[in-house]
Amino acid sequence: MKVLYTATSDIHLRTFHLPYLKLLKEKGYTVHLAYEKRGEIDFEMADKEFELSFERNPFRFSNIKSFWILFKIIQKQKYDLIHCHTPVISTLTRIAGAFQKFFGKTKILYTAHGYHFYKGGPLKLWTLFFPIEWALSFLTDAIILINTEDYLITKKYFLNKYTFQIKGIGVNNKKFYKMPKEEKMLHKENYGYSKDDFILLYIAEFIPRKNHEFLLNSFKAISINVPSAKLILVGTGMLFTEMKNLAAQLDISSKVEFLGWRDDTGILANISDLGVSTSKQEGLGLGLAEEMLCAIPIVASEDRGHKEMVEHGINGFMFKQNDSASFINYVLEIYNNPELYSKMSQNAYRKAQEFVIDNSLKKMDEIYSFYLKA
Repeated sequence: MKVLYTATSDIHLRTFHLPYLKLLKEKGYTVHLAYEKRGEIDFEMADKEFELSFERNPFRFSNIKSFWILFKIIQKQKYDLIHCHTPVISTLTRIAGAFQKFFGKTKILYTAHGYHFYKGGPLKLWTLFFPIEWALSFLTDAIILINTEDYLITKKYFLNKYTFQIKGIGVNNKKFYKMPKEEKMLHKENYGYSKDDFILLYIAEFIPRKNHEFLLNSFKAISINVPSAKLILVGTGMLFTEMKNLAAQLDISSKVEFLGWRDDTGILANISDLGVSTSKQEGLGLGLAEEMLCAIPIVASEDRGHKEMVEHGINGFMFKQNDSASFINYVLEIYNNPELYSKMSQNAYRKAQEFVIDNSLKKMDEIYSFYLKA
């Protein structure tokens, strides 16, 4: 049995999909990868790798060129299964694989990590992206969704035969776990924080959708009410420098750390007191589940993805998009109420168990076995 796995970049594959590639290899399948090379990454489980070039605009020349390369690869290799991720390459992959799907024996799976259209979203996104996804569903044997809203839309409107839902790509509970208090305090001190500092953590790429500007403006008010408050921002992106400048303008630079990309997020989550997300929309937002596995409550914007993991008033709070007053009040309520904090901490850890990697792997193993019958 031969499988082609496609995603935008090798970095995306390394960050999110190594356990699934390992699963396929351990089951004895031949595994091929197609991606854009952006790092120096060795995929030991891959039998063959194809390096392509992709742009966000599907009609750019590099994408058209990559489409023909993909078409020739799929025609030559005659895969039993193609599993595609991320919007642009998934579009190209499904069209390129259409001939083998209808005239060969290839099955095509697509994991949607959050449609670009969503309830309450701009009409232009629905007008542009819904028809594309609807049409491409005809070329897809199964679509795998990571939140309930996308799952219901797919079941109701799309043309694929099967629809599955999983709890995201899964959180590594070996990296993210609840540390004993003494260990947390030791790490907190080693990272230069006082035991009394109240730390908010946001792990997100610095792009407009993640809404860092809203967070920084709101945090200024929080820091006035809670002098010990600190904000840790993990991630890189196009707005990184602009947001650093905004923090300086707001005179909160001494209370905000811009850490860039980090591989010690498990420790950072454990030394933090509160996980936050101000994102305008998320497919799921597993960064919050990672923080919840470290037993910290969440304050997040109302969103289809956040609703999958944040139980309002139970393991955290959700505020309406761009409602700064509610966001600030919820943070202060958690800070000022130790009993509430303790209950939310326990409930966050409980809820996070749904999103551990083993659960997602088990579900994907069932799906792969269904399509890769000997």
